[in-house]
Amino acid sequence: MKKFTDEELKAFVDLPLEDAEAKAAYNGLLVRIASRNGKPKVITSEFRTDRINFDLKEKIVTNAYIG
Repeated sequence: MKKFTDEELKAFVDLPLEDAEAKAAYNGLLVRIASRNGKPKVITSEFRTDRINFDLKEKIVTNAYIG
């Protein structure tokens, strides 16, 4: 699995969720919403290199990280 740089992950920030999901799928990544509007979601703790986690405000990505 490809290792994503900080710059590549930052490219997801400020995208609408729909666009970020499409970009993630294009890069072979599963998507998980880690928080929405500052409220953390209940998520499992296993680390997966094929999954990108998004923090959202409304439907805009505010943070993206692999795991």
